[in-house]
Amino acid sequence: MIMDEELKKHACFGLLDECVEFYDRLSFSTYGFITTGISAGIGMPFNLDSDIFLSISGTMKSIKRNLYNGQINDAYTLIRKYYDVIIINIYEIVLFKTELNIENFIVEKIDKWLKGKEKLPRIKEMNILIRKCIDLKNINKILDKDKRYEKIRDRCNDHIHCNYFQYMQLNSKIDVQNGKVYIDLINDDLLDLIVLHFAYLFTLNGHYMTSSNYIDCLDLNIEPEEDSKYWVAPFIQEFFDKFIKTRRPDISKEIVNKTFMYLE
Repeated sequence: MIMDEELKKHACFGLLDECVEFYDRLSFSTYGFITTGISAGIGMPFNLDSDIFLSISGTMKSIKRNLYNGQINDAYTLIRKYYDVIIINIYEIVLFKTELNIENFIVEKIDKWLKGKEKLPRIKEMNILIRKCIDLKNINKILDKDKRYEKIRDRCNDHIHCNYFQYMQLNSKIDVQNGKVYIDLINDDLLDLIVLHFAYLFTLNGHYMTSSNYIDCLDLNIEPEEDSKYWVAPFIQEFFDKFIKTRRPDISKEIVNKTFMYLE
């Protein structure tokens, strides 16, 4: 069943398109930052996060495709995947920051995961490490002001396990009015997850916001402008202005205060 033409005009479809573009561009712009803490080998990523961002881009495309086909129930299973990959991404970044040192050049948990030798811990365990991260203390305090992320996870789980028959029906029976209610909710859930990922990622790895100006000058043997290594890539500033500031001004303020980058 194809989504009704009226519903296909919903802002959620535009949001998904912009997320695909954002994660594609983020993957490209971060590829040059070498991931340290893993052993060399065939198939090992040059930058682990760059690969993760590309995977997320693919998930966004799949969510859009499911919604376009009127499969809201399946779309929510992919939103749950997006949520999980955010946690995996932040978990590995925190793990590298806490375990990598001059006496420990390889972070075994991530290295074995990359080589297919060991599974990652459960999401709950990964979340515990993220919650303990000092650099994320203020962000987590703001995020904990309400229960929205618990509700999103519960909602995703209900759809995955078809805990309500009506959720199973959302793969086959949708009218315009009923569909709009659920797509409105999906749009809100996606926005909140985008905020979560942006806040965590750029609080921990502010240098991922860097514009290409500094490196471009070095490549051309041109003296970079003063402080240009702190300039934020335009696509990141635009995404921040459009989705993070408008959705969560409180989180936006904390990110700006925390970062050493010239994010406005």
